[in-house]
Amino acid sequence: MLLLDTHVVSEVRKHSWHPNVKAGMIAQAAGTLYICAITVLEIQRGVLPRICRTFVRSLL
Repeated sequence: MLLLDTHVVSEVRKHSWHPNVKAGMIAQAAGTLYICAITVLEIQRGVLPRICRTFVRSLL
């Protein structure tokens, strides 16, 4: 079991991951990766608004 924090989740969503993060994620089975409720909240409050703004700008 591997509990991912917000920094790792943010790194994974980038187009070019840091080599150490990529190696660590590839080495794990998908069923062993977890995120906690606080990470979900941080993503909702931080990452999602930026994604939405970027998407809206791309439509204009």
